Formats: sequence, C-alpha cells, structure tokens
Amino acid sequence: MQAIGHSKEAGKNVPLISPSHWARMAMLGLLVTLSASALSAPDAGPAVTPPDESVSTDPPLAVAETFVLDNGLQVVVIPRRDSESVLHMVWYKTGAADDPPGQSGLAHFVEHLTFGSMEVGSDYPDFHKLERQAVQLEAYTSYDQTVYYQDVSLEALPLAMSVEARRMRDLDLTPEAMASERREIRQERSDEQFEDERDQHQKLHSALYPGHPYSRSVLGGVQELAGVTAEDAKAYHRQWYAPNNAVLIMTGPVRAQSLRPLIQQHYGDIPARPLADRRQATAISPKPGLSATRLYQHWSETLWIREYLAPSYVTGPTEHTAALQVLAALLGGDPDSRLHRRIVGELGLARDISVTYEPASLGMTPLTIEVTLSSREDVARVVETIDLELNRIRLEGPFEAELERAKRALLAETVHSQQDRYAWAQWIGTALTSGLEFEELSAWPERISKVTQDDVRRSVNVLLPPHFRVTAVPDPGSGCRQPAECRLDNPDPDRSAIDITTIADGAVQAPL
Repeated sequence: MQAIGHSKEAGKNVPLISPSHWARMAMLGLLVTLSASALSAPDAGPAVTPPDESVSTDPPLAVAETFVLDNGLQVVVIPRRDSESVLHMVWYKTGAADDPPGQSGLAHFVEHLTFGSMEVGSDYPDFHKLERQAVQLEAYTSYDQTVYYQDVSLEALPLAMSVEARRMRDLDLTPEAMASERREIRQERSDEQFEDERDQHQKLHSALYPGHPYSRSVLGGVQELAGVTAEDAKAYHRQWYAPNNAVLIMTGPVRAQSLRPLIQQHYGDIPARPLADRRQATAISPKPGLSATRLYQHWSETLWIREYLAPSYVTGPTEHTAALQVLAALLGGDPDSRLHRRIVGELGLARDISVTYEPASLGMTPLTIEVTLSSREDVARVVETIDLELNRIRLEGPFEAELERAKRALLAETVHSQQDRYAWAQWIGTALTSGLEFEELSAWPERISKVTQDDVRRSVNVLLPPHFRVTAVPDPGSGCRQPAECRLDNPDPDRSAIDITTIADGAVQAPL
C-alpha cells in the first residue's frame, strides 16, 4: 500500500515513504497482553516518569497497556527500558480511501496543511519548539490511515502532546499555507515520476482495484487537487480529525498509569464528533474487467510481478487470512521456501523471489509474488513453475514439514520484530486503524499455530475466482538505460505490460 508524507529535516518538508519493513512487520502478528495497571485509576505521581523495575524486558514489548478516554481516544502505551526517548504517535482512521469523489489527494493535502498552518502561524510557539527538540517530526498518509509521530525526550513529551492536541482540535489555514503546501505536493509528484519502482508498483496496484478507492494515488489527481479549497480541507478535518477516530500510541521508558494525567490534560477536553461509516467505500469488491494496461519497463532489474486480490482481516472471506499468511511464508518467505528453493536454487531462473501478503487493510488486499529474473528469456519457465507449484498445493496441500517450518518462521519473526520499537508500534497502529479491536490482536499466534495442510490447500482457491489478479511482465527488449528513455510518455508499444485477467475456473492460469 502506498504511503506518502512529511519528514522534518532542518526545518524543511521532504517527501517521505514510510519504511517498507514497517508494512511487512504490520502483517506478522502481535504478542500482546492487557496490563491491569493500564485500566486502573491514575495515581497522583508525576506525569512522566521512567518505568520501575517491574517493567519486563524479556521480551521488551510483551506488555502493551491500553485505556480509552471519555471522548473516545484510544491510548496504547508500550513500556520498554531499552530506549531513553519516547515515540509519540497519533493515528487517524482516515486516509486516501476516504477522499471525496472528485477530490483525490485531499487526505494527503490535509496532512500537509496541518504542518503548513503551524509553520506560518505566529500563535504556534510549541510547534517551533518541538521542531528544535524532536529527533523526528514526521507524518504520512496511506489509504486507510494518516499518522503523525515524533521521537522526543521525556522532557519534550508534553510539548509533543500539545502540538498533536492542537492539530486534532482545528485547522487554521492561511493563503500562504495553502500555496506553500501545494508547491510541496507538486514537488512530491515530480519526484514520484522518477521513483521508478514506486511508480510501477502504484500502476500495478491501481490495475488490481478498478473502480475502488485503492485504485487512486495517495497524491491524487493534478486537476482535482488544484480545485480543493480551504473550506474543503477544513470540512475534511472536521469530519475525521476527532479523538473518537484516533489512536494514541507511545513507546519508551513510560507507563500508562503515570502518563494518564498528562494525556487527559492535553487530549481529554477535545470533544468527540459524529463519524461517517468509512467501510462503505473500502468494503466493496473491485469491478471485474478484461482490459490490459500498457506499462513501460523502467526498473533497474528485470522483475516479474503478480498480484492476487485476497481477503483482509475485515473484508472478504476473512477466515482464510491466517492460512494465506502461512501460504505466503511457505512459498517465498526465505531461501528455504518452496518457490525460492525451486526457481532460484534448483533451476537458476531467478536471483530472488518474494511472496508478501498484508491482511491489515480495510479493503481487500494483495498477495504479491515478485521475481527478480536472471534473464528476460526465463519468464515463461518461471510462470510455468509458479503455476505448477500453486496447483500442487491447491490439489494436494503443502508437505507437513514445510507447513510447520513456515509457521515457526512467522512466529519467530514476530518475536524478533519486537526489538524494533518503530515496527512494533507501527504494527499495533495499522491493525487498530484497519478494523481490528485491541483484544483480537493477542489471538494471532494461536491462529497461525492452528493452520492445517487442508487450510492452506483451500486458501489457494481463495486467490482464484471470482477475484482479480494482475501481472507485470518485464520488458522484452533492452530496457531503459537512461532516465530520458524511461519516461511514462515513451511511445514504444513494445514495452512491458500489465495484463489484467479474471479467472473463470479453478485452474491456475498465466497471462503473458
């Protein structure tokens, strides 16, 4: 999923793509327990204190403390002793999928404007103080979420809360802020044209979702965004920037019980607002189609990519999500996985292969197979081998040994991911803003461990009728060598294509 936003470096806004490992970690699961102390009444101690010796460090993030303010703001605190600073994140349950018709890019524009309005405003001293004190001051917009986060010292944590509470309360716009942020987005769009792999993946992704909100770029259309007014931006902010539509996550040397008075002080008096049902747009299935969209190859490597439309945790046949996660790990999770061992190791047709599936999404989500080919001439054999292995699993199921290895690998990677506080907080935020409840997260390890051979076999059929798949076929010619040859307006009709096909029967087919 595309995610685009701000990074504050030397006082300037620069394009930001949220780290890809966050998105991958976000689908691996959560080992989390509810701490009774998080639900108890706050004590009279200081608002920010280092954790006492009772905070577990084995594993460092095994305990997440949570509570909800009266205005609906959900708070998650992840104590950890291995960090001196605090990661402070505010997640809003809104993103590019919520852009109104004819105003694509509005969610991302509003994210920009919340920075621009504070940068040019004379009555935002806390923001300028935070700019000087924060290790990180960043934000991004994806399809389902808009996220603001800071890495600050304990002493600067009240400052971060003050800024984010002000951002949640209102959007005070000036003509200068509107003009400045339009220029920033134009620059992002200009940069995106030459971010070759990102641009190609976006087009592939859009082809998978015709007629769906996920088919639009987070940046939006040029003409549509040009027509957005200050009142449009304010209306969007009023609709979605509310405490009962947000999740506050903090991780570092902090505890929920001691933080609660400070959180209440800054966020507690912000009123809740009526919310629209955002699931209406994303829960629909993309409309089937048989057209083909031509794309020009301008990746530095020879890639073959296929995306299958698959269920998410909350949309589609959700009972198959655990089995599909195991299937992805079994097929291409590491060098010992089935496709990697066969295509890379035994046949030597590719240098690398990966299979990813990220079910934390409001709408249907892709299962993606990506192959770095050894040669363009190997495409047919690679596709034949992939389809053969999928058919074998569909008919016979996986071997018991590879099934157990894939499940162990998923669980082990989840435990390992706890060492990265950004990845772990990202996982929780993505899940909670994608339709999952906090109590559901702890069930993930058990769900994975219970996946059977027959579950995985049946999950292959979920990827077939009546859903989409799209395939990006590599350039059959010499490929692009210079940026000028790789422009999207290159008229050469023989450049690589994305083929969009519906599957009419149970067979695994290979459009080329």
